[in-house]
Amino acid sequence: MTIDYSDYAAAKHFLAQVDEWYKSLEFTPENKIISNLQNYSHWFKYIVSSSFSVTSLYVLGNLYSSITFDELVSGPIVSLSRIAALAIVAWLVGSLVGRAIEYAIDRVQPVSCVLLNRGDERILAKWKKSNRLNFLKAMAGLAATVILNLASSWIFERLVLPN
Repeated sequence: MTIDYSDYAAAKHFLAQVDEWYKSLEFTPENKIISNLQNYSHWFKYIVSSSFSVTSLYVLGNLYSSITFDELVSGPIVSLSRIAALAIVAWLVGSLVGRAIEYAIDRVQPVSCVLLNRGDERILAKWKKSNRLNFLKAMAGLAATVILNLASSWIFERLVLPN
């Protein structure tokens, strides 16, 4: 910090006061995990949507390989179009979930402020609550990704591929 001054002693005293005040402020330490997640959050949409598509294509590919020759001859285009349609739907759902995760992670911010009055305390509490909520949304989105992938695999295995 620099201060233009006309009286050296007054300026030096003022600078010492500002430095002391600045050192007395409470800063929230930056969360390294959140910081790293925010650096790569733009990839979540692509990773999640790709995982949904790959999972659905794998399951549907196994379904397609289990179809008998007579069923294949009677409707291969219908079967392939269903597989393609379900893969596209899985991509879109994965893209939406990934975008929600990205948005929630990017909304978590380190909170530091100067508490001058009672209103500032309420604002700080509101920001902390917002950060917790956004972090929980991100974790819920990640959990939803895993659960939806497992559920889709289970549904196709149990309902579409009965033994």
